[in-house]
Amino acid sequence: RSPRLSAPVKVLLALALAAVIGLSLSAHDPALALRVAEVFRPIGKLWLNALQMTVVPLVTALVIMGVNNASTAAASGRAARNALIVFALLLVAAASFSAAVTPALLDLIPTGDGAIVQDFRTAMGSSQADAVAPTATQFLGSLIPSNALAAAASSAMLPLVIFALFFGFALSRQPAERRARLLDLIGTLADTMITIIRWVLVAAPLGVFSLVLVVCAEVGMSILGVLGYYILLMCVIYILITLLLYV
Repeated sequence: RSPRLSAPVKVLLALALAAVIGLSLSAHDPALALRVAEVFRPIGKLWLNALQMTVVPLVTALVIMGVNNASTAAASGRAARNALIVFALLLVAAASFSAAVTPALLDLIPTGDGAIVQDFRTAMGSSQADAVAPTATQFLGSLIPSNALAAAASSAMLPLVIFALFFGFALSRQPAERRARLLDLIGTLADTMITIIRWVLVAAPLGVFSLVLVVCAEVGMSILGVLGYYILLMCVIYILITLLLYV
């Protein structure tokens, strides 16, 4: 029996095949490349939407469960409390390092006169203009959502996470029997979202193939340098953070 390919290998092969086909079409017949891209665009969009639709309920459920599990662990002894404090400090240090270093490195990405970025946005179906950074007052005012459902509907993850933290801490103060019933329901929700993600990932080769084919067919060779630098930059940051965590 021939060995079966693993899921990551299938995705990488689909990515490479889509890049070759898309770049070849773009180089030899741009008009045909655009027509092919229009065929595969909705396929990639559907796959990406299916993956994204699980993010809000999954993150909310995991944060609530994590807060309650941490509260239970902290109540079990000094060693557990110290471990949670150290873990939180490591997360803050890693996030602070990434927030300080990543923007400076991203500025080094060669984007030319901006045409490449605009072409990439068009290929991805995004018409969003350059984001304007909020002021400190605006940022602080947006941390606590006035409407948690509205935050979930707009995929505003940071306010939603803060709401989930409040909810989780408040739930940890409820009577044990009532807390256990609600946590069981929330755990079922998280497990259900993970099951949906597994189903979506079965189609990952097709989804990745469609997304990469559209980008390469519409943008062409000009995007390769930018994407290659971005991937390299992300790998470097992950490695640096990992090494710093050990230190």
